[in-house]
Amino acid sequence: MRTAEELGAEVRARRRELGLTQQELAARAHVTRQWIARLEHGHERAELDPLLRTIFQLEMELRVEPAAVEDDLDDYVRSFARAEE
Repeated sequence: MRTAEELGAEVRARRRELGLTQQELAARAHVTRQWIARLEHGHERAELDPLLRTIFQLEMELRVEPAAVEDDLDDYVRSFARAEE
């Protein structure tokens, strides 16, 4: 995954796969339903602690791995700067 939108789509798909509503997932992860909705819609300012609790409740894991050599990391980093403007 490279974007907040991709992460949100994965979270939404897994939630639906488990048959959970946004409200049910929010209660399990101790966040608001609105927070879950923002996460699923790719909101780029998701806080790490609630994100990790939510992923845990979906029986998923978050991995951080080195990027492939062919990835243009400069463009990737610049995309974050543009998002903050």
